[in-house]
Amino acid sequence: MDPEVGADHVQNYDLFGLLADEIVIHILSDDAVGFAEICRFGQTCKRHLRVSQDQQIWQRKMLQVFEFPHLQHVAAKYPSNTDWRKLCVKLNQIPGITFTLLNALPHYHFESEEVPYTYFSPLQDLCGDKLSHHVLDLTLRNIYEDDNVNKNLTQKWYAKKAMRYVTHAVLKTEWKQFFDQPPEKQHLEDGAILFARWCQPLVKLETSDIKQKLNAIADAVKDELILLHGDEHPAAIRICNYDDERCIPSLSLDQSKQTLHSMNRVLYSKLAFSGNTQDYYNTGNSMINQVLESKCGIPITLSILYQSIARRLGVALKPVNFPGHFLLAFDMSRHDGYSHQQQIYIDPFHKGKQRTADECQELTNTRIAGDSAHFRTCAAKDVYLRMTNNLIRSAPQNNDNQVLMALELCVEINPSDADALIMLARFYIHMEINLEEILQRLTHIRFTNNPLRASLVSFLMSKAQEMNDRLTEQDRNREKKRRENNPEIIYSCGLVMRHKRYNYHCVIYGWDSVCEMSDSWQQQMRVHSLQDKNEQPFYNVYVEDGSSRYAAQENLQYPTSPITITHPDVGKCFEEFNEHYYVMNEAWQKKYPDDNNATRENYENHYGRPDC
Repeated sequence: MDPEVGADHVQNYDLFGLLADEIVIHILSDDAVGFAEICRFGQTCKRHLRVSQDQQIWQRKMLQVFEFPHLQHVAAKYPSNTDWRKLCVKLNQIPGITFTLLNALPHYHFESEEVPYTYFSPLQDLCGDKLSHHVLDLTLRNIYEDDNVNKNLTQKWYAKKAMRYVTHAVLKTEWKQFFDQPPEKQHLEDGAILFARWCQPLVKLETSDIKQKLNAIADAVKDELILLHGDEHPAAIRICNYDDERCIPSLSLDQSKQTLHSMNRVLYSKLAFSGNTQDYYNTGNSMINQVLESKCGIPITLSILYQSIARRLGVALKPVNFPGHFLLAFDMSRHDGYSHQQQIYIDPFHKGKQRTADECQELTNTRIAGDSAHFRTCAAKDVYLRMTNNLIRSAPQNNDNQVLMALELCVEINPSDADALIMLARFYIHMEINLEEILQRLTHIRFTNNPLRASLVSFLMSKAQEMNDRLTEQDRNREKKRRENNPEIIYSCGLVMRHKRYNYHCVIYGWDSVCEMSDSWQQQMRVHSLQDKNEQPFYNVYVEDGSSRYAAQENLQYPTSPITITHPDVGKCFEEFNEHYYVMNEAWQKKYPDDNNATRENYENHYGRPDC
């Protein structure tokens, strides 16, 4: 370069003008170049604007910034005329919109047990396509999976609630697509995966991972068939795509029986699957991903697993909604010489044992005729409704979330079930959420030929309307609990305490100057036997076992040293745990405006000033 050329001239010289468009595109596609830099580059001249809008740049940039498994596969399915720049701009806005919403929520909602779903509706607009849903999913997970478990507790709490809402919104569409298929296409495993995703909205559960595990078991059975019957056995032939029905072999009756025998050897002898008799009511027994991991389950999930493997191998098994113990029917109608009296039922809970109708009687205390409807095969929808009912019946005490998700799924699967809708309405009223939504739903079943049901629906609608009006009034006039007006209150929100009688650790999140519970509750809890009876402060506490309780002041004391309370709702009231006590978030301070200072003073008076 001519040494007489000044530096200013070099800076103003368009070096990019010497480069071909392809090279400029390659440079702008580099990981080090961000969205903002590309946009600023495009503002410098018309040529740069044209180059910066190249769709190849923005598609690459999207794959660089939003790193997801299978994202490239998802992007490949988009139309060739997709405006990747516009899509990138939309995706790039999702984290900011999400953070804004989550930070605003505590100020609008903090007193009811759950967050009304209308507060999350803006998020549903964000995930109108798969890529947008992926970005929203990642944004929420990055918040609540943060390694610092004691910080940003409120944002994490709302992020988990948002994740459940978004997951269920997406799954509602997938459930509809599933049931819109012909019955023969409604594979039990597919619905079981939807069920597991619905009930575990915070778990990253990939459908492909579940199917790969099922495929691997089917392949292991093929190896067993080759070992026992040679590689010419039709069920032993390797298949690339188990979802292609044309690849599934057609078996004779003897070949089907040989295949079932090999399945039992692999599932129960080699892989050690079994019925979970030790912890039968554990909710994990109903989740196909957990059953595949633990190799334990209940009759219905083991039946789904068994039937899914059998289908891959060419054996047709149908679900049977037998009372008290789910079974499979070996469909012999497609084989020559079939007789109804020869019907065989398979019990996957008991290592694939084959039973006649008479032998099934030992599974129930009630005598059931062999031609009873209880022995008939059922539709896929009936299988999942039974699974939701299992969750409702097996829910641990105080686990309202499990019951809520099961009831909502029950209504989603069978919208015409008035009884399920009434149960859901009662639950919403109990939790003081979604009252306007339930009023709209109840309107459609208000007029019925059942007088008792009509009366109950009318009562629920009146109760929901009354509660909705009361909550609206409370929002306008939120009560502040001042310590100066309640001098009898010793402890404060955020203190970690220990119960003298039951020895559990807990954190205080609310208080009353006297017991505010009903007379029946006080009788049941023997409040009258306390030294100060009900005329003493009572505290709302989150307990380390996940329960929420109402404890008398005389039963609480400071522990030797404070510990983290691993309660799922602690973030509703507290922003952080500073290793000494919990600090209330801004929303909860509106109700207890003096308690953050009181908690610091209480801690220092008892333990001394903490080291900085």
